[in-house]
Amino acid sequence: MITDGSPKPPQSTATDSDGQHDAEPQARGPDALSAVFKQLAEAIEYLAYLLAAQVDRVKLKVRNIILLAALGVIAVAMAAAVLFCTIWLLLSGIAGGIGAALGDRPWLGAIITSVVILIIATIALWIVYRRVQKSGWKAVRERYERRQHEQKARFGREVKETASESL
Repeated sequence: MITDGSPKPPQSTATDSDGQHDAEPQARGPDALSAVFKQLAEAIEYLAYLLAAQVDRVKLKVRNIILLAALGVIAVAMAAAVLFCTIWLLLSGIAGGIGAALGDRPWLGAIITSVVILIIATIALWIVYRRVQKSGWKAVRERYERRQHEQKARFGREVKETASESL
């Protein structure tokens, strides 16, 4: 505010963002251009640094995903091996018990156990096949019934009625 009543405002001094006075006046001419180039080079370096950090971050993520996938494959293989060995020992024990019960004929126990397991597996696979097949037919049938209801609502008749009229 003007305190002496004169119409001229007081001269302002340059301050930085902290409200402190600059020790150096702003550069002009060639010095200003070199300062701009220096700041531009600094900005380019910071941008390159940022891009390198982002690239390294992506590389580390990909590396971690590959590592986790490899560990998952190893874990599945180990679980399958443990399961296989467990089933092998169980079936060997069953076959040995049946062979001993049949008068110390281990080969007969192995054959009977194998045949029974094959029959059980065949029946289980057949049941799964039939259920999957029935669910597929059911889904298709429901989709076409829904579509016929939509045709009836939209056009006042459905494809079956149109087909019977054309005959």
